[in-house]
Amino acid sequence: MNQRLSTQIEVKRENTKALLGPFFLYFLTLLVVLITIINSWGVVDFLGEKPNLSPTKLTEETESNLDRSIAMQSRLLVGADFYLKKESYSKDLIQPMISSSISQMLTEIKQSLAARKKLSNTSLRTATILGLYYGQNIEAEKTELINRQQTKVSVLDKLIVNRVNSFQNDTKNELLNSEIEFLQDELGWLGDVFLLATETDPKLLSLYKEQVETATESQFLKFSKIAFVMSIFALSSIALFSFGLLRHISKSDGLAKFRFTPTTSSSSYLLEIFCIYMVLMLAGGLLIRFLIQQEIINPSMKIQVLGIAPSLLAIFFPVVLGRVSFQKVREDIGLKLDGWGLFLRDILTTPFIYVAAWSPFFVLLVGYSIVVQYFHLDMNESGHPIVPILAGSDNNNQIIVIAILAVVMAPIIEEIMFRGALYGWLRSNFSYTASLIISGLIFAAVHPQGPLGVFPLALIGMFLAALREWRGTLLAPMIAHACVNAGTLTLVLSALR
Repeated sequence: MNQRLSTQIEVKRENTKALLGPFFLYFLTLLVVLITIINSWGVVDFLGEKPNLSPTKLTEETESNLDRSIAMQSRLLVGADFYLKKESYSKDLIQPMISSSISQMLTEIKQSLAARKKLSNTSLRTATILGLYYGQNIEAEKTELINRQQTKVSVLDKLIVNRVNSFQNDTKNELLNSEIEFLQDELGWLGDVFLLATETDPKLLSLYKEQVETATESQFLKFSKIAFVMSIFALSSIALFSFGLLRHISKSDGLAKFRFTPTTSSSSYLLEIFCIYMVLMLAGGLLIRFLIQQEIINPSMKIQVLGIAPSLLAIFFPVVLGRVSFQKVREDIGLKLDGWGLFLRDILTTPFIYVAAWSPFFVLLVGYSIVVQYFHLDMNESGHPIVPILAGSDNNNQIIVIAILAVVMAPIIEEIMFRGALYGWLRSNFSYTASLIISGLIFAAVHPQGPLGVFPLALIGMFLAALREWRGTLLAPMIAHACVNAGTLTLVLSALR
């Protein structure tokens, strides 16, 4: 009797352990993901202000996402405006769109000033000069410049305000050659726009206009050429992809063949790998920030790379414990080779598949931006923190490090963890659709772009998960992920430089 009772108690204990084990793992994973989201979005900053990795030209002030947006948009839009004014075919078609975009950007700045949002002096000067040139009311911007002079006198801002007042009051205020050179040196192409907006001498107006056109049109034309080439590539890719897909379906009895096979054995170790990865990423980031704040190490992008790389060790956790072999881990995650033919096919076709996905992705993003604007939300708050580093960096070595991080390390590590471990566990326990959506949302949420960045990033995450399902290995998602980051990096650099 006692033996039977003790046996029943032991069975109940084992059942409880078997039940609590997975629930504890689910709870721990969810907790780590939530803490990562809170830290990435800046809801709670566990270590105070994040260290500035930007070069010295950006460390004078902390630039907001709106500042970065202004820096990227202003030169491109002004360049487009000057260039298209010379093209007669665009005056009735494209020119109103450019003018509307410039007005919208300046309106956003006015709204930010009204809401007392912090703007850098660079953005405030940009708004003042462009507002003056395009005939808008700049009293709010001018007042803000004057107020800032009271706390920290700026020779540049004083010169701008005095020149604007003289121009608006029709009083003569000729600039010295040294003042003109000072404005051009400090403001760059904006200095020429400012001189163009406040000059009355026809000869000088022609000179300043030519200088503005040279400085801004080259930027616009370079960006346009890249966009044109990528658009042609996209259309070609859509055609090739559609032809290849129809041919593939015709050979598969009317159905596209998916090569992904969920693991038949226990898949909980895949979730453990993902959980440990998230812990290592969070702990590594906080540790590096702490060491930088304590001035033990110097802030740099190379240090950030060293903080990310160790997270890949998470895949060895179940192997070290002796629970599964590395061969099993490699196969379940998708680090396998299904023949050299498929390997080469994925390498050659994945870039075309990625570009072919641009059209539906672009349509969805346009719809999303319309919804965001309808609810008066600020899309500038969904910018990536790497943008200001690129904006102010004249160091090619730093850009190379960023490119390696974005185009090589991030695709490898994130695909192993999100489309390998996380998606592999989800597909062993849920349907394809549920796994696609959940993995995409988690992938988007842990990125630092904030709530408004979740939708576009989730689309990318689901697209990469669909590639994983279709091709069966991680090679196609890794290549597509690298293409996404490389394309974004190229567009950002072409807009900023």
